[in-house]
Parts: sequence; C-alpha cells; structure tokens
Amino acid sequence: ISCGTGMADIQIKIEDAQLLEALEGLREALGGSISVEVGTNVDDYAAIHQFGGQAGRRDKRVTIPARPYLGVSDEDSTELFAIMNDHLQRAWSGERLTGADVARAIGRYLKTSTQLRFRAQKGPDGKAWPPSQRVLARGGQTLRLTSRLRNSITYAVR
Repeated sequence: ISCGTGMADIQIKIEDAQLLEALEGLREALGGSISVEVGTNVDDYAAIHQFGGQAGRRDKRVTIPARPYLGVSDEDSTELFAIMNDHLQRAWSGERLTGADVARAIGRYLKTSTQLRFRAQKGPDGKAWPPSQRVLARGGQTLRLTSRLRNSITYAVR
C-alpha cells in the first residue's frame, strides 16, 4: 500500500509488521498481487501540505506547516485487518475473490478515511493540523475552502 501525490511521489510505508504479515498471507491465500495506491494528482500543492515547507514567489515567501493527510492511522490498521479478515472468510466459504478485490476494498476504505481527515482537521497520527492564515483571520477549516485537495483523493489498484 502506498499513499502519494501524483499517485507515486510520496511513499508512506506501512511499518506495522502484523499488518504486513496479514497482507502477505491474504495475497498467498487469494493468489495474485495486492497493490493499491492512495493519493492525489493535485501536484501544485499536495506535497507542501503533506510535508510543509516554503511556498510562494521570491518576494512573497511563506512557510506552510505540515498538515499530513496521507498515511495509515492506528484506526485504519484495525479496519484494514477487518477488511482482510472479511475477505479471507469469504474466500474460505467458497466465494471467488482475487487480490484485486481486496485491493479495491482497501482502496475505497483508505480514500474515505483520508477524505475524513479534512473534516477532522487531523493527520493519521491523530495530531491536529495547524490552522491556516485564512482560518485564523476569517474562520472556517483549513484546506476546506474549495475542498480541491480533499476531493482529489483517489486510489488505484495495480
């Protein structure tokens, strides 16, 4: 599973050994590959919000704090285990499933989970995002004025 802007630019690796083991076991049980990428194609500002950094023209540089939206939270890991378990149970019951079926279910879940972070204003680590200058001045929610970034979140099964 990878998460990224441009569907490959940012790689968020899953380091949970149990989750990786479960994915491998599921891949072996169903045969074929389980690969899903979650990300955005809004290249002009997706990475700056994920990681933070300097933005703007030379005469008007601003520092944008990191507001991570891509990644796998502890809650996501729990749900991913449930999704994989459900697919394993269905496969053992005789339903014909493939790795792509599992990848699509995981992709749908992670897309929704990532989009909900924009409402919660929190990263996958549970930490609140720093408010934007617009929010400090006029109210509202950070990265929600047009929801362009949130609405661009998608997934691809490979």
